[in-house]
Amino acid sequence: MRSRTARRSLPPLVVLVVGLLITALLAWLCWTVNDRNETRLLHIQVQEAGSVLTAAIPSVVTPPASAVDIAQATGGDPAKVSAYLSPYVGSGSVYASATLLALDPVPHVVGTMGVPPYVGPSSPRFLAALSQAERTEGPSVIGILGGSTGRRIGYVFAGPGSAYAVYVETALAPDERLPAASNAAFSDLDFAIYLGRQPVAGQLLFANVADLPLTGRTASAVAPVGDTALLLVAKPAGVLGGTLLADLTWIVALAGVALTLVATWIAASLARGRRLAEQLAVANRALYGQQRGIAQTLQRALLPKELPPIRGLETSLRYRPGVEGIDVGGDWCDVVELQPDMVLFVVGDVFGRGLEAATTMAALHYAIRAYAREGDAPATVLAKLSAFVQVEQGRRFASVLCGLLDVRGHRLVLANAGHLPPLLVSDGNRSYVEAAPGPPIGVNSERPYREVTVDVPPGSTLLAFTDGLVERRGEALDEGLARLKDAVPTPLSSLDECLDAMLAALVLPGARDDTALLGLRWTG
Repeated sequence: MRSRTARRSLPPLVVLVVGLLITALLAWLCWTVNDRNETRLLHIQVQEAGSVLTAAIPSVVTPPASAVDIAQATGGDPAKVSAYLSPYVGSGSVYASATLLALDPVPHVVGTMGVPPYVGPSSPRFLAALSQAERTEGPSVIGILGGSTGRRIGYVFAGPGSAYAVYVETALAPDERLPAASNAAFSDLDFAIYLGRQPVAGQLLFANVADLPLTGRTASAVAPVGDTALLLVAKPAGVLGGTLLADLTWIVALAGVALTLVATWIAASLARGRRLAEQLAVANRALYGQQRGIAQTLQRALLPKELPPIRGLETSLRYRPGVEGIDVGGDWCDVVELQPDMVLFVVGDVFGRGLEAATTMAALHYAIRAYAREGDAPATVLAKLSAFVQVEQGRRFASVLCGLLDVRGHRLVLANAGHLPPLLVSDGNRSYVEAAPGPPIGVNSERPYREVTVDVPPGSTLLAFTDGLVERRGEALDEGLARLKDAVPTPLSSLDECLDAMLAALVLPGARDDTALLGLRWTG
Protein backbone atom coordinates (compact mmCIF):
# COMPACT_ATOMS: atom_id res chain seq x y z
CA MET A 1 0.00 0.00 0.00
CA ARG A 2 2.80 2.40 0.86
CA SER A 3 4.52 1.75 -2.45
CA ARG A 4 1.30 2.35 -4.38
CA THR A 5 0.68 5.62 -2.51
CA ALA A 6 4.19 6.80 -3.34
CA ARG A 7 3.68 5.95 -6.95
CA ARG A 8 0.30 7.74 -7.01
CA SER A 9 1.83 10.90 -5.47
CA LEU A 10 4.80 10.92 -7.79
CA PRO A 11 3.20 12.65 -10.79
CA PRO A 12 1.98 15.70 -8.81
CA LEU A 13 5.38 15.97 -7.19
CA VAL A 14 7.11 15.80 -10.57
CA VAL A 15 4.69 18.42 -11.96
CA LEU A 16 5.34 20.62 -8.92
CA VAL A 17 9.14 20.35 -9.17
CA VAL A 18 9.19 20.78 -12.95
CA GLY A 19 6.67 23.60 -12.73
CA LEU A 20 8.75 25.47 -10.15
CA LEU A 21 11.85 25.05 -12.29
CA ILE A 22 9.98 26.31 -15.36
CA THR A 23 8.59 29.22 -13.34
CA ALA A 24 12.06 30.20 -12.15
CA LEU A 25 13.45 29.95 -15.67
CA LEU A 26 10.60 31.96 -17.21
CA ALA A 27 10.88 34.62 -14.51
CA TRP A 28 14.60 34.98 -15.17
CA LEU A 29 13.99 35.18 -18.94
CA CYS A 30 11.32 37.87 -18.48
CA TRP A 31 13.65 39.89 -16.30
CA THR A 32 16.44 39.51 -18.88
CA VAL A 33 14.17 40.48 -21.80
CA ASN A 34 12.85 43.49 -19.92
CA ASP A 35 16.36 44.57 -18.92
CA ARG A 36 17.66 44.29 -22.47
CA ASN A 37 14.56 45.97 -23.90
CA GLU A 38 14.92 48.90 -21.50
CA THR A 39 18.57 49.26 -22.51
CA ARG A 40 17.69 49.05 -26.21
CA LEU A 41 14.90 51.62 -25.94
CA LEU A 42 17.17 53.93 -23.94
CA HIS A 43 19.88 53.80 -26.61
CA ILE A 44 17.31 54.37 -29.39
CA GLN A 45 15.83 57.44 -27.69
CA VAL A 46 19.25 58.86 -26.79
CA GLN A 47 20.46 58.44 -30.38
CA GLU A 48 17.28 60.14 -31.63
CA ALA A 49 17.82 63.00 -29.19
CA GLY A 50 21.48 63.22 -30.27
CA SER A 51 20.40 63.32 -33.92
CA VAL A 52 18.01 66.19 -33.19
CA LEU A 53 20.81 67.99 -31.33
CA THR A 54 23.23 67.42 -34.25
CA ALA A 55 20.65 68.63 -36.77
CA ALA A 56 20.20 71.87 -34.82
CA ILE A 57 23.92 72.74 -34.70
CA PRO A 58 24.19 74.06 -38.33
CA SER A 59 21.56 76.70 -37.54
CA VAL A 60 23.95 78.04 -34.87
CA VAL A 61 27.30 77.78 -36.68
CA THR A 62 26.33 78.50 -40.30
CA PRO A 63 25.43 82.25 -40.00
CA PRO A 64 28.79 83.31 -38.42
CA ALA A 65 30.73 81.15 -40.88
CA SER A 66 28.85 82.77 -43.77
CA ALA A 67 29.49 86.18 -42.20
CA VAL A 68 33.25 85.49 -42.39
CA ASP A 69 32.83 84.69 -46.10
CA ILE A 70 30.91 87.95 -46.59
CA ALA A 71 33.64 89.90 -44.79
CA GLN A 72 36.28 88.29 -47.00
CA ALA A 73 34.29 89.11 -50.13
CA THR A 74 33.53 92.72 -49.15
CA GLY A 75 36.88 93.71 -47.65
CA GLY A 76 35.47 93.64 -44.13
CA ASP A 77 32.49 95.94 -44.80
CA PRO A 78 30.79 96.05 -41.36
CA ALA A 79 27.52 97.30 -42.84
CA LYS A 80 27.11 94.27 -45.09
CA VAL A 81 28.14 91.85 -42.35
CA SER A 82 25.74 93.55 -39.94
CA ALA A 83 22.91 93.42 -42.49
CA TYR A 84 23.41 89.67 -42.83
CA LEU A 85 23.78 88.90 -39.09
CA SER A 86 21.14 91.31 -37.72
CA PRO A 87 18.26 88.77 -37.85
CA TYR A 88 20.30 86.43 -35.65
CA VAL A 89 21.48 88.89 -32.96
CA GLY A 90 19.48 90.36 -30.10
CA SER A 91 17.26 89.44 -27.19
CA GLY A 92 15.56 86.12 -27.86
CA SER A 93 17.69 85.50 -30.98
CA VAL A 94 20.43 82.94 -31.59
CA TYR A 95 23.26 85.25 -30.46
CA ALA A 96 23.38 87.81 -27.68
CA SER A 97 26.50 89.43 -29.12
CA ALA A 98 28.40 89.43 -32.44
CA THR A 99 31.76 91.07 -33.19
CA LEU A 100 33.56 91.47 -36.56
CA LEU A 101 37.35 91.64 -36.24
CA ALA A 102 40.14 92.34 -38.69
CA LEU A 103 43.20 90.20 -38.00
CA ASP A 104 45.98 92.30 -39.61
CA PRO A 105 48.27 93.42 -38.04
CA VAL A 106 46.67 92.37 -34.74
CA PRO A 107 43.06 91.42 -34.00
CA HIS A 108 40.96 94.57 -33.66
CA VAL A 109 37.25 95.24 -33.65
CA VAL A 110 35.65 96.48 -36.89
CA GLY A 111 32.01 96.30 -35.85
CA THR A 112 29.78 94.96 -33.06
CA MET A 113 26.15 93.95 -32.67
CA GLY A 114 24.03 93.16 -29.62
CA VAL A 115 25.15 93.49 -26.01
CA PRO A 116 28.85 93.91 -25.12
CA PRO A 117 30.74 90.59 -25.22
CA TYR A 118 32.23 89.08 -22.08
CA VAL A 119 35.56 88.42 -23.85
CA GLY A 120 37.52 91.08 -25.75
CA PRO A 121 40.04 90.66 -28.59
CA SER A 122 43.01 91.06 -26.23
CA SER A 123 41.84 88.34 -23.84
CA PRO A 124 44.17 85.31 -23.65
CA ARG A 125 41.15 83.02 -23.95
CA PHE A 126 40.05 84.81 -27.13
CA LEU A 127 43.54 84.76 -28.65
CA ALA A 128 43.92 81.04 -27.92
CA ALA A 129 40.54 80.30 -29.52
CA LEU A 130 41.38 82.53 -32.51
CA SER A 131 44.64 80.67 -33.03
CA GLN A 132 42.72 77.40 -33.09
CA ALA A 133 40.04 78.80 -35.43
CA GLU A 134 42.71 79.94 -37.92
CA ARG A 135 43.96 76.35 -38.16
CA THR A 136 40.57 74.68 -38.64
CA GLU A 137 37.55 75.02 -40.88
CA GLY A 138 34.92 75.06 -38.13
CA PRO A 139 34.34 77.27 -35.10
CA SER A 140 36.63 77.33 -32.09
CA VAL A 141 34.61 77.26 -28.88
CA ILE A 142 35.99 79.41 -26.05
CA GLY A 143 33.77 77.74 -23.47
CA ILE A 144 31.15 78.73 -20.93
CA LEU A 145 31.48 82.37 -19.87
CA GLY A 146 30.05 84.00 -16.77
CA GLY A 147 29.02 87.61 -16.40
CA SER A 148 26.56 90.06 -14.91
CA THR A 149 23.78 89.17 -17.36
CA GLY A 150 24.08 85.38 -17.14
CA ARG A 151 26.02 82.55 -18.73
CA ARG A 152 27.05 82.48 -22.39
CA ILE A 153 29.04 80.33 -24.82
CA GLY A 154 31.60 82.04 -27.02
CA TYR A 155 32.56 80.92 -30.55
CA VAL A 156 35.31 82.23 -32.86
CA PHE A 157 34.98 81.76 -36.65
CA ALA A 158 37.94 82.45 -38.96
CA GLY A 159 39.50 79.73 -41.09
CA PRO A 160 42.94 79.23 -42.66
CA GLY A 161 44.19 82.34 -44.44
CA SER A 162 41.23 84.47 -43.41
CA ALA A 163 41.82 88.18 -42.89
CA TYR A 164 38.69 88.52 -40.74
CA ALA A 165 37.07 86.71 -37.85
CA VAL A 166 33.60 86.74 -36.33
CA TYR A 167 33.13 86.22 -32.60
CA VAL A 168 29.64 85.46 -31.27
CA GLU A 169 28.27 84.72 -27.82
CA THR A 170 25.10 82.68 -27.31
CA ALA A 171 23.13 83.26 -24.12
CA LEU A 172 22.41 80.24 -21.92
CA ALA A 173 19.51 79.78 -19.55
CA PRO A 174 20.24 81.40 -16.17
CA ASP A 175 19.31 78.17 -14.37
CA GLU A 176 21.29 75.09 -15.35
CA ARG A 177 18.44 72.81 -14.28
CA LEU A 178 15.28 73.21 -16.33
CA PRO A 179 12.48 70.74 -15.52
CA ALA A 180 10.94 69.38 -18.72
CA ALA A 181 7.20 69.53 -19.35
CA SER A 182 5.42 66.18 -19.14
CA ASN A 183 4.36 66.41 -22.80
CA ALA A 184 7.74 67.58 -24.13
CA ALA A 185 9.82 65.52 -26.54
CA PHE A 186 11.94 62.94 -24.69
CA SER A 187 10.16 63.78 -21.42
CA ASP A 188 10.56 60.16 -20.32
CA LEU A 189 14.34 60.71 -20.03
CA ASP A 190 16.39 62.37 -17.31
CA PHE A 191 19.22 64.06 -19.19
CA ALA A 192 22.11 66.47 -18.91
CA ILE A 193 24.00 68.24 -21.72
CA TYR A 194 27.67 69.17 -21.26
CA LEU A 195 30.11 71.21 -23.31
CA GLY A 196 32.91 68.81 -24.21
CA ARG A 197 33.20 65.06 -24.53
CA GLN A 198 33.26 64.31 -20.79
CA PRO A 199 30.53 64.95 -18.16
CA VAL A 200 32.43 67.60 -16.21
CA ALA A 201 30.28 69.45 -13.64
CA GLY A 202 31.69 72.87 -14.52
CA GLN A 203 30.81 72.34 -18.22
CA LEU A 204 27.11 71.60 -17.63
CA LEU A 205 24.91 73.54 -20.07
CA PHE A 206 21.56 72.43 -18.67
CA ALA A 207 19.75 69.40 -17.27
CA ASN A 208 16.17 68.49 -16.45
CA VAL A 209 17.04 66.95 -13.06
CA ALA A 210 18.88 68.22 -10.00
CA ASP A 211 20.54 64.95 -8.95
CA LEU A 212 23.80 64.87 -10.91
CA PRO A 213 25.85 63.12 -12.12
CA LEU A 214 23.40 60.61 -13.61
CA THR A 215 24.06 57.06 -12.45
CA GLY A 216 22.65 53.60 -13.11
CA ARG A 217 21.42 52.68 -16.59
CA THR A 218 22.71 55.52 -18.78
CA ALA A 219 23.48 56.17 -22.43
CA SER A 220 25.20 59.04 -24.19
CA ALA A 221 25.43 60.71 -27.60
CA VAL A 222 27.99 63.19 -28.95
CA ALA A 223 27.19 66.08 -31.32
CA PRO A 224 30.41 67.64 -32.75
CA VAL A 225 30.67 71.45 -32.65
CA GLY A 226 33.83 72.80 -34.26
CA ASP A 227 36.84 71.80 -32.16
CA THR A 228 34.70 70.42 -29.34
CA ALA A 229 31.33 68.70 -28.94
CA LEU A 230 28.09 68.60 -26.99
CA LEU A 231 27.71 65.51 -24.80
CA LEU A 232 24.19 64.25 -24.03
CA VAL A 233 23.95 61.87 -21.06
CA ALA A 234 20.55 60.37 -20.24
CA LYS A 235 18.84 57.73 -18.11
CA PRO A 236 15.21 56.56 -18.02
CA ALA A 237 12.89 58.72 -15.92
CA GLY A 238 10.64 55.67 -15.55
CA VAL A 239 9.81 52.50 -17.45
CA LEU A 240 10.42 53.03 -21.17
CA GLY A 241 8.87 49.80 -22.46
CA GLY A 242 5.62 49.94 -20.47
CA THR A 243 4.62 48.50 -17.11
CA LEU A 244 3.43 45.18 -18.53
CA LEU A 245 6.87 43.96 -19.51
CA ALA A 246 8.39 45.39 -16.33
CA ASP A 247 5.88 43.54 -14.10
CA LEU A 248 5.87 40.33 -16.10
CA THR A 249 8.61 38.75 -13.96
CA TRP A 250 6.42 38.86 -10.85
CA ILE A 251 3.31 37.89 -12.79
CA VAL A 252 4.93 34.70 -14.07
CA ALA A 253 6.37 33.76 -10.67
CA LEU A 254 3.17 34.31 -8.66
CA ALA A 255 0.94 32.72 -11.30
CA GLY A 256 3.15 29.65 -11.43
CA VAL A 257 3.02 29.11 -7.66
CA ALA A 258 -0.71 29.93 -7.32
CA LEU A 259 -1.81 27.54 -10.07
CA THR A 260 0.54 24.80 -8.76
CA LEU A 261 2.06 24.66 -12.20
CA VAL A 262 -0.29 22.02 -13.56
CA ALA A 263 -0.69 21.33 -17.24
CA THR A 264 -3.46 23.93 -17.53
CA TRP A 265 -1.06 26.53 -16.15
CA ILE A 266 1.47 25.60 -18.84
CA ALA A 267 -1.18 26.18 -21.53
CA ALA A 268 -2.10 29.53 -19.94
CA SER A 269 1.57 30.50 -19.84
CA LEU A 270 1.89 29.74 -23.54
CA ALA A 271 -1.14 31.91 -24.25
CA ARG A 272 0.34 34.76 -22.22
CA GLY A 273 3.58 34.32 -24.12
CA ARG A 274 1.75 34.70 -27.42
CA ARG A 275 -0.04 37.81 -26.18
CA LEU A 276 3.26 39.23 -25.01
CA ALA A 277 4.80 38.58 -28.43
CA GLU A 278 1.86 40.34 -30.10
CA GLN A 279 2.17 43.31 -27.74
CA LEU A 280 5.90 43.53 -28.43
CA ALA A 281 5.21 43.43 -32.17
CA VAL A 282 2.63 46.22 -31.84
CA ALA A 283 5.04 48.24 -29.71
CA ASN A 284 7.80 47.78 -32.29
CA ARG A 285 5.49 48.85 -35.12
CA ALA A 286 4.45 51.89 -33.12
CA LEU A 287 8.10 52.71 -32.40
CA TYR A 288 9.07 52.50 -36.07
CA GLY A 289 6.02 54.58 -36.98
CA GLN A 290 7.08 57.20 -34.43
CA GLN A 291 10.62 57.25 -35.85
CA ARG A 292 9.28 57.77 -39.37
CA GLY A 293 7.03 60.55 -38.06
CA ILE A 294 10.07 62.29 -36.56
CA ALA A 295 11.93 61.97 -39.87
CA GLN A 296 8.97 63.38 -41.84
CA THR A 297 8.60 66.26 -39.37
CA LEU A 298 12.29 67.12 -39.88
CA GLN A 299 11.82 66.99 -43.67
CA ARG A 300 8.89 69.41 -43.55
CA ALA A 301 10.81 71.74 -41.20
CA LEU A 302 13.70 71.99 -43.71
CA LEU A 303 11.42 72.79 -46.68
CA PRO A 304 9.85 76.25 -47.17
CA LYS A 305 6.38 76.33 -45.60
CA GLU A 306 5.19 78.68 -48.34
CA LEU A 307 6.79 80.51 -51.24
CA PRO A 308 7.02 84.32 -51.09
CA PRO A 309 4.55 86.31 -53.23
CA ILE A 310 6.37 87.86 -56.19
CA ARG A 311 4.92 90.51 -58.49
CA GLY A 312 4.55 89.25 -62.05
CA LEU A 313 5.34 85.64 -61.11
CA GLU A 314 3.09 82.83 -59.87
CA THR A 315 4.94 80.20 -57.82
CA SER A 316 3.96 76.78 -56.48
CA LEU A 317 5.82 73.90 -54.83
CA ARG A 318 4.97 70.25 -54.28
CA TYR A 319 6.96 67.75 -52.23
CA ARG A 320 6.19 64.04 -51.97
CA PRO A 321 8.36 61.97 -49.54
CA GLY A 322 9.35 58.48 -50.61
CA VAL A 323 8.99 55.27 -48.61
CA GLU A 324 12.72 54.37 -48.42
CA GLY A 325 12.76 53.39 -44.72
CA ILE A 326 12.67 56.09 -42.04
CA ASP A 327 15.65 58.08 -43.30
CA VAL A 328 15.31 61.74 -44.24
CA GLY A 329 15.82 62.55 -47.92
CA GLY A 330 17.86 65.43 -49.31
CA ASP A 331 15.50 66.96 -51.92
CA TRP A 332 14.74 70.68 -51.54
CA CYS A 333 13.54 73.77 -53.41
CA ASP A 334 13.86 77.47 -52.64
CA VAL A 335 12.77 80.77 -54.19
CA VAL A 336 14.42 84.05 -53.13
CA GLU A 337 13.41 87.53 -54.31
CA LEU A 338 16.75 89.36 -54.43
CA GLN A 339 15.29 92.68 -55.57
CA PRO A 340 12.16 93.78 -57.42
CA ASP A 341 11.83 91.75 -60.65
CA MET A 342 14.96 89.64 -59.89
CA VAL A 343 14.29 86.18 -58.44
CA LEU A 344 16.67 83.31 -57.68
CA PHE A 345 15.29 79.76 -57.65
CA VAL A 346 17.07 76.57 -56.61
CA VAL A 347 16.18 72.88 -56.88
CA GLY A 348 18.61 70.36 -55.43
CA ASP A 349 19.07 66.77 -54.31
CA VAL A 350 21.72 65.72 -51.77
CA PHE A 351 23.02 62.25 -52.59
CA GLY A 352 22.09 59.64 -49.98
CA ARG A 353 19.60 59.76 -47.14
CA GLY A 354 19.55 60.23 -43.38
CA LEU A 355 20.22 63.08 -41.00
CA GLU A 356 23.64 63.75 -42.57
CA ALA A 357 21.91 64.38 -45.90
CA ALA A 358 19.36 66.61 -44.17
CA THR A 359 21.99 68.68 -42.37
CA THR A 360 23.92 69.05 -45.64
CA MET A 361 20.69 70.22 -47.27
CA ALA A 362 20.20 72.81 -44.52
CA ALA A 363 23.79 74.04 -44.89
CA LEU A 364 23.39 74.36 -48.68
CA HIS A 365 20.08 76.19 -48.21
CA TYR A 366 21.63 78.86 -45.99
CA ALA A 367 24.85 79.08 -48.03
CA ILE A 368 22.97 79.63 -51.31
CA ARG A 369 20.93 82.41 -49.75
CA ALA A 370 24.10 84.06 -48.44
CA TYR A 371 25.87 83.87 -51.82
CA ALA A 372 22.78 85.09 -53.66
CA ARG A 373 22.53 88.14 -51.38
CA GLU A 374 26.09 89.01 -52.42
CA GLY A 375 24.83 89.43 -56.01
CA ASP A 376 26.62 86.38 -57.44
CA ALA A 377 25.51 84.93 -60.78
CA PRO A 378 24.16 81.33 -60.80
CA ALA A 379 27.44 79.81 -62.03
CA THR A 380 29.39 81.67 -59.32
CA VAL A 381 26.89 80.54 -56.67
CA LEU A 382 27.41 76.90 -57.71
CA ALA A 383 31.20 77.24 -57.71
CA LYS A 384 31.22 78.75 -54.21
CA LEU A 385 28.73 76.16 -53.04
CA SER A 386 30.88 73.28 -54.29
CA ALA A 387 33.94 74.69 -52.53
CA PHE A 388 31.89 75.17 -49.35
CA VAL A 389 30.70 71.55 -49.39
CA GLN A 390 34.22 70.21 -49.99
CA VAL A 391 35.47 72.14 -46.96
CA GLU A 392 32.53 72.01 -44.55
CA GLN A 393 30.52 68.88 -45.36
CA GLY A 394 33.12 66.17 -46.03
CA ARG A 395 32.32 63.67 -48.77
CA ARG A 396 28.72 64.78 -49.37
CA PHE A 397 27.62 65.49 -52.95
CA ALA A 398 24.51 67.12 -54.39
CA SER A 399 22.98 67.95 -57.75
CA VAL A 400 21.74 71.55 -57.90
CA LEU A 401 19.87 73.58 -60.52
CA CYS A 402 20.26 77.35 -59.99
CA GLY A 403 18.41 79.95 -62.03
CA LEU A 404 18.10 83.75 -61.99
CA LEU A 405 14.83 85.17 -63.33
CA ASP A 406 14.37 88.67 -64.71
CA VAL A 407 10.60 88.76 -64.28
CA ARG A 408 9.95 92.02 -66.12
CA GLY A 409 12.55 91.37 -68.81
CA HIS A 410 11.30 87.78 -69.37
CA ARG A 411 14.80 86.35 -69.22
CA LEU A 412 16.23 83.28 -67.52
CA VAL A 413 19.92 82.70 -66.65
CA LEU A 414 20.51 79.05 -65.73
CA ALA A 415 23.45 77.03 -64.36
CA ASN A 416 23.41 73.29 -63.72
CA ALA A 417 25.48 71.17 -61.30
CA GLY A 418 24.67 67.64 -62.44
CA HIS A 419 20.89 68.11 -62.17
CA LEU A 420 18.02 67.34 -64.53
CA PRO A 421 17.09 70.26 -66.86
CA PRO A 422 13.86 72.22 -66.26
CA LEU A 423 10.89 72.03 -68.63
CA LEU A 424 9.71 75.28 -70.28
CA VAL A 425 6.09 75.35 -71.47
CA SER A 426 5.06 78.30 -73.68
CA ASP A 427 2.55 78.79 -76.51
CA GLY A 428 1.86 75.04 -76.65
CA ASN A 429 5.58 74.22 -76.97
CA ARG A 430 7.32 72.03 -74.40
CA SER A 431 11.10 71.93 -74.34
CA TYR A 432 13.85 71.30 -71.82
CA VAL A 433 16.21 74.20 -71.09
CA GLU A 434 19.57 72.57 -71.61
CA ALA A 435 22.50 74.17 -69.77
CA ALA A 436 25.92 72.56 -70.04
CA PRO A 437 25.91 70.37 -66.90
CA GLY A 438 28.82 70.93 -64.55
CA PRO A 439 30.03 68.46 -61.92
CA PRO A 440 27.77 67.81 -58.92
CA ILE A 441 28.29 70.02 -55.88
CA GLY A 442 31.15 68.71 -53.75
CA VAL A 443 33.00 66.96 -56.60
CA ASN A 444 36.59 68.15 -56.81
CA SER A 445 36.78 69.15 -60.49
CA GLU A 446 38.45 71.93 -62.45
CA ARG A 447 35.57 71.99 -64.96
CA PRO A 448 33.78 75.36 -64.56
CA TYR A 449 30.04 75.85 -64.28
CA ARG A 450 28.56 77.50 -67.37
CA GLU A 451 25.43 79.57 -67.80
CA VAL A 452 22.79 79.65 -70.50
CA THR A 453 20.49 82.66 -71.07
CA VAL A 454 16.98 82.09 -72.41
CA ASP A 455 14.31 84.63 -73.41
CA VAL A 456 10.98 83.54 -71.96
CA PRO A 457 7.70 84.45 -73.74
CA PRO A 458 4.95 86.03 -71.62
CA GLY A 459 2.67 83.52 -69.88
CA SER A 460 5.31 80.77 -69.95
CA THR A 461 5.60 78.13 -67.23
CA LEU A 462 8.93 76.75 -65.99
CA LEU A 463 8.92 73.38 -64.20
CA ALA A 464 11.99 72.32 -62.17
CA PHE A 465 12.06 68.96 -60.41
CA THR A 466 14.12 66.21 -58.78
CA ASP A 467 14.74 62.73 -60.18
CA GLY A 468 11.92 61.08 -58.21
CA LEU A 469 9.44 62.60 -60.70
CA VAL A 470 10.86 60.87 -63.79
CA GLU A 471 13.03 57.92 -62.75
CA ARG A 472 11.63 54.40 -62.57
CA ARG A 473 13.50 51.15 -62.06
CA GLY A 474 14.42 49.32 -65.24
CA GLU A 475 13.56 52.31 -67.45
CA ALA A 476 15.78 54.72 -69.40
CA LEU A 477 15.80 58.32 -68.17
CA ASP A 478 14.73 59.61 -71.61
CA GLU A 479 11.45 57.70 -71.27
CA GLY A 480 10.73 59.45 -67.97
CA LEU A 481 11.55 62.87 -69.44
CA ALA A 482 9.26 62.21 -72.39
CA ARG A 483 6.50 61.07 -70.03
CA LEU A 484 6.88 64.33 -68.09
CA LYS A 485 6.30 66.35 -71.27
CA ASP A 486 3.11 64.40 -71.97
CA ALA A 487 1.87 64.84 -68.38
CA VAL A 488 1.62 68.65 -68.61
CA PRO A 489 -2.14 69.43 -68.79
CA THR A 490 -3.51 70.96 -72.01
CA PRO A 491 -4.81 73.60 -71.89
CA LEU A 492 -2.81 74.82 -68.92
CA SER A 493 -4.89 75.13 -65.76
CA SER A 494 -3.88 77.09 -62.66
CA LEU A 495 -0.32 76.40 -61.55
CA ASP A 496 -1.46 74.56 -58.40
CA GLU A 497 -3.84 72.35 -60.39
CA CYS A 498 -1.14 71.75 -63.00
CA LEU A 499 1.38 70.51 -60.39
CA ASP A 500 -1.23 68.34 -58.66
CA ALA A 501 -2.19 66.71 -61.95
CA MET A 502 1.45 66.03 -62.84
CA LEU A 503 2.19 64.41 -59.47
CA ALA A 504 -0.91 62.23 -59.77
CA ALA A 505 0.13 61.11 -63.26
CA LEU A 506 3.86 60.60 -62.67
CA VAL A 507 4.43 59.49 -59.05
CA LEU A 508 3.37 55.88 -58.54
CA PRO A 509 1.92 54.72 -55.18
CA GLY A 510 4.70 53.44 -52.96
CA ALA A 511 7.44 55.30 -54.87
CA ARG A 512 10.72 54.80 -53.02
CA ASP A 513 12.43 58.11 -53.87
CA ASP A 514 11.49 61.62 -52.72
CA THR A 515 9.99 63.99 -55.30
CA ALA A 516 10.16 67.80 -55.38
CA LEU A 517 8.40 69.84 -58.11
CA LEU A 518 8.69 73.64 -58.43
CA GLY A 519 6.50 75.64 -60.81
CA LEU A 520 7.14 79.25 -61.93
CA ARG A 521 4.68 81.04 -64.23
CA TRP A 522 5.07 84.53 -65.71
CA THR A 523 1.80 86.44 -65.26
CA GLY A 524 2.89 89.73 -66.81
